[in-house]
Amino acid sequence: MKIVLLVDDIPEYVDTMELNLPEECRAVQAYSAEDAKSVFGKETPALAVIDVRLNETDTQNREGLELLKWIKVSHPAVPVIMICLLYTSPSPRDS
Repeated sequence: MKIVLLVDDIPEYVDTMELNLPEECRAVQAYSAEDAKSVFGKETPALAVIDVRLNETDTQNREGLELLKWIKVSHPAVPVIMICLLYTSPSPRDS
């Protein structure tokens, strides 16, 4: 069974990603870069899906990109998909 590492600081997003994985994949969930790194100490995922911002309250946060760099140095064979949700409020003109 292929292991897919899902990394996002919002548990509901990780749960939703897991629901959409094929049956032949097993999800491992992580909610921070440190959690994700600890997964690599136990097993090597076939794929990692990582949110760019692992702290949604900080709009400048790019912890996911730092995790990507770490994975590419320490586990270069693991493919990575980066995701990012950017939400902006509608402007009064859009109403």
